[in-house]
Amino acid sequence: MNIVEARLGKHLLNYKGLQLNLDKKTTTVDGEPVSLTPTEFELLRLLLANQGKVFSRQQLMDSVWEGVVVTDRAVNVNITRLRKKLGTYAQNIVSRTGFGYVFESTNV
Repeated sequence: MNIVEARLGKHLLNYKGLQLNLDKKTTTVDGEPVSLTPTEFELLRLLLANQGKVFSRQQLMDSVWEGVVVTDRAVNVNITRLRKKLGTYAQNIVSRTGFGYVFESTNV
């Protein structure tokens, strides 16, 4: 977020052409709007805001589904749906077998 955006009260998360507007709860991929569910948006927000940090399924469940009982399968299904909607940025959400998920930047 740059200084102008901060002064205007815009809270944005960006990675190349992927942008989340935290105020409006909108997502764009290379300038095109992408419709995410609240759960998908929160998963992406958490991963994108903490690039490089691996989150276990339990950590994701505790953060995204706070106070709601869900299974590991709910995490897997929502990650799969999110990847389908992100196009080329799907490759940035990486599974770490036995650990969880991480948003990794690529050099491409």
